[in-house]
Amino acid sequence: MPALPPVPGVLKLSWRLTLGSDIDVYQRLHFAYTGTAPSDATCNLIAGASWLAYSNRLMGLYDTSVTLEDALVEDLTSPTSGSGQDLGPSPGTRAGEILPASTCLLVNYAIARRYRGGKPRTYFPMGIGGDLNTPQQWSTVFTAAVTAALNLFFADLLAITEGGTSVSQLVNVSYYGQLIAGLPFTSVQNPITKRWRNVPNVRTTPIVDPVLGWTANVKVGTQRRRNQFST
Repeated sequence: MPALPPVPGVLKLSWRLTLGSDIDVYQRLHFAYTGTAPSDATCNLIAGASWLAYSNRLMGLYDTSVTLEDALVEDLTSPTSGSGQDLGPSPGTRAGEILPASTCLLVNYAIARRYRGGKPRTYFPMGIGGDLNTPQQWSTVFTAAVTAALNLFFADLLAITEGGTSVSQLVNVSYYGQLIAGLPFTSVQNPITKRWRNVPNVRTTPIVDPVLGWTANVKVGTQRRRNQFST
């Protein structure tokens, strides 16, 4: 699979969680930066600051089966740009009934550009049974707590300045949808099953949209693959 195209002046921040037996639960956000391009050493410092922000602001919303394991930072400007990591476990502290691994608090992000398909979002495996108002909805008390915590979390991230690099703006990066023959995808036929599928076209130049706002969705989100059902 070919590498995705560069995104100059943008950092990809990732946080890896363990959720029960699932050791690879990731949240990823993209931020524009100003100042000098970060070295590996600077990316390590940014990763440390982002790990601390996640641990301090968000882990109180996770049950005790969830642990923050590490934070990673990658400068997307070029394949040889800086990258870094910060390691260290930080367990969730919210006591109560543990929800299924697929249950998520969905955060939706607003951007100015309209397009067909899914909008920017993050699935956080937060909450306990007592945080539900109904089987389909979170309580208003819990969504208010999530909103307050995420406001502080984003503020912490936007205050990061290390080694001449300053995190400046939460953004959405669109890699797919390049129009070829008027279509944002290419139809490809499986040579064995003869079935067709539409494969999105990779953009020559990714689109970077500033995030204008965000909301914690009151409806319970789901990520079924986190149940690790394989038989």
